[in-house]
Amino acid sequence: MEEEIKRGVLTVIHWIVVVFIVQILVFGIGRATLFAFSGGRFGKDDWTAAHQNWTYFTGFAVIALMWTLIALYNNGLLW
Repeated sequence: MEEEIKRGVLTVIHWIVVVFIVQILVFGIGRATLFAFSGGRFGKDDWTAAHQNWTYFTGFAVIALMWTLIALYNNGLLW
């Protein structure tokens, strides 16, 4: 009984941490990237609220691209 309660509490804590990381890290990176590429126009209209999926996708893509470039550089395949 105690083990199941402990496992349930840890699952909830893990879920909260993962959601927090996704919300802050991925969405923030995506929004900053789109803001930089749009010349400061991103986030000043209703497009931001209507297309949150693009913001998440951009954040994930930037993280994946940076991770790939670092891996290639560390293995001597880049420069």
